[in-house]
Amino acid sequence: MPLMAGRAGIRVFASACVHFLGSFMIDNRGNCHDRSLDKVGSISMLLLTLSVMVGDGHAQEQKSEMTLEEVIVTAQKREQRLLDVPIAISVLSDRLIRDARIEDLSDVAMLTPNLEIGNSIGRQTSIVSMRGVNPGLFGSPTVLVYQDGFTMGDTRIKNNSTLFDLERIEVLKGPQATLYGRNSLGGVIHYITRKPSSEFEGFLEASYGNYDDTDLAVSLTGPLVEDRLGYRLTVGYQQHEGYWDNRLTGEKNVNDEQDANVRLNLFYTPNERFSVDLSLDYSESDDNCGDCPNFANTFDADNPMGLGAGTVDTNEYVQTVNQDSLGLFKRDVAQAVVTAEYEMENAILTSISGYGYMDSNLVADINRLPGPSIFGPLSVEAFDLVIDLKVFSQELRLASAGNTRFEWLLGGYYFQDESTRSLDVLLTPPQDAQLGQPNFSNASSDTENVALFFDGSYDLNEKWTIGFGLRYDRETKERNDVIGGIQQSKTVDEWLPKFTMSYKPSDAVNWYLTVSSGYKAGGFNTPSAPIDEYSPEYLENYELGFKGLLWGGLARLETAVFYMQWSDQQINRTTQLENYVDNAAKSTISGFEAAISVKPMDGLEFTASAAYLDAEFDEYLDSTSVPDYFGLDPDYSGNDILMTPNIVLAMSGQYTLDLVDGWNMKTRADARYTGDRNFHASGALPQDSYNLVNLYMGVERESLELGFYADNVFDEGYHTFGVLEAGGPPFLWTAAPRTYGIKASLRF
Repeated sequence: MPLMAGRAGIRVFASACVHFLGSFMIDNRGNCHDRSLDKVGSISMLLLTLSVMVGDGHAQEQKSEMTLEEVIVTAQKREQRLLDVPIAISVLSDRLIRDARIEDLSDVAMLTPNLEIGNSIGRQTSIVSMRGVNPGLFGSPTVLVYQDGFTMGDTRIKNNSTLFDLERIEVLKGPQATLYGRNSLGGVIHYITRKPSSEFEGFLEASYGNYDDTDLAVSLTGPLVEDRLGYRLTVGYQQHEGYWDNRLTGEKNVNDEQDANVRLNLFYTPNERFSVDLSLDYSESDDNCGDCPNFANTFDADNPMGLGAGTVDTNEYVQTVNQDSLGLFKRDVAQAVVTAEYEMENAILTSISGYGYMDSNLVADINRLPGPSIFGPLSVEAFDLVIDLKVFSQELRLASAGNTRFEWLLGGYYFQDESTRSLDVLLTPPQDAQLGQPNFSNASSDTENVALFFDGSYDLNEKWTIGFGLRYDRETKERNDVIGGIQQSKTVDEWLPKFTMSYKPSDAVNWYLTVSSGYKAGGFNTPSAPIDEYSPEYLENYELGFKGLLWGGLARLETAVFYMQWSDQQINRTTQLENYVDNAAKSTISGFEAAISVKPMDGLEFTASAAYLDAEFDEYLDSTSVPDYFGLDPDYSGNDILMTPNIVLAMSGQYTLDLVDGWNMKTRADARYTGDRNFHASGALPQDSYNLVNLYMGVERESLELGFYADNVFDEGYHTFGVLEAGGPPFLWTAAPRTYGIKASLRF
């Protein structure tokens, strides 16, 4: 009877999903549109169905071989069931990463509610927005990206790097400052790499598609010393031709990209209590275009105030660029992480030591238009930005072991980075021969962060658990401006608490309340900026959530409602050769998200998610020249925070069908609807809603798989980010068009 009731609920839910898919229309040209009223009805039907399933969930105890696999995470720096962790987490398993062909952070966002990625200025500057919390174009990140417990800190290196050979990806939403510290006020994205195997095995993967899209990967793993030392070596190469043509020069496919990656993991276990894990990574990126944005054809440079008057269509999708210099982007990144763990009788001691470096060079057309820009007597064609970064961190923590009523974790953390940043300008003839390559700015900066943290939970009884965490964070920043001869230094101390309460009426259900705080450190502007330095920004988060297994484990439901207050908000100001930050705003963000995974029958898996976001500036007055130049109201109070769609809906389905002689057919579809959003606080760079659909179909037998893929099937045109600068047109970065190809993999 319980299983029959579960299947009936699945049929109701499937009906709601069909109704949702029916709210999209495809015209005779293959373009995908949505019917807003139908979509509102479909959302209501989905939510009603979810509420019915929650009501059924407590009664369903029957187990089945079709139940979903239990998910284990280390989000709170200890192994826990996903269901037991009192924060919102999206987890992408190794199988999901392979099946959905997740290759970068944009692919992660496709499957993650309230995660948005904005790609801009080539691959130098990508923006991660979590629940509406983002840094804008040039601000330091508000979402930290970790790999194996180590982060490169303030850089955006991992925002657009190629992902390969991962065990899982954990996306932690909301402030995570108590355990992860500075700059995690929006959340944390953690890549956990695959570890060596005790037996020899490996894989070969290759794919080829339009735009000469080539992806190759090979991995080998096994023991070096039986039961003591294992290795895992993975090498990858990715490249594709550009999607855009340069109409000024006639060049085709100008924005091509290449990546090469190698990773070596060594795992040493001299005895049952002690282990050492070494992870070595190196990657190279080489892009033909430093920055290739597009511009709206309806923008009139002689009448820039037309933007404020609404005469410019910023939703034109122009697949060409029009600039003198394509420039380049090159980046080398390496990191080494050593994780040592010693298991004592009642506690576990863990040490994570990490070192990383990055060298990057970005050359881009100064105005991304024909002709130079004039700065006083200089005729500037392009800029040349070189960044060198070195990072070291050490974490040491002691955690309780075993299943005890009081679980605790105590740790210390040290982080240091040293960076240099040099910006030259490239002049047009004959000035280039006369003056060379003038240095516009040259500065070095050092950051040192020291922290102590505690996190614990106590079971009041079998159903109620309370948790408390606290972090003391001390950060010192120094900046030395070589050209101006100016030295700056500041130190900030912060106390970062967290409180949680969980109610578990059964092992399959967890209601939780979380109150947490986050902050992003302040810093310095260049001497030419109107503001010398800026202060930290703060975020207070209140979250109520539910996690549960339904119908005896056939389905997993996760929901969360949150409310956040963002104060002393760091706002980025941008000109062609200058950007600076000041604490110019405060905001309020509220929203909810829900995700369900269902396995109604052998071979069939289905997931769906819905996210709603209301993110607005409470106070924000733009004192730059942008409002006057474009004819905009400088008071942005009440406007949406950039990159915050009100509604995002996503669905995925995968079906594996038994054929003959051990062959299976695998079919997968991923679809995402992203609502209206804006790329500028004024509301002058709107992005209309759009729909993305990715498809895969293949056959597999034992360790061999052959298949066909298509991404952005309906060739939906949309922008990933946009910028307004006084004196120039709106910059708009257009997403990739439809891509398709074949894939083959062999595992042994």
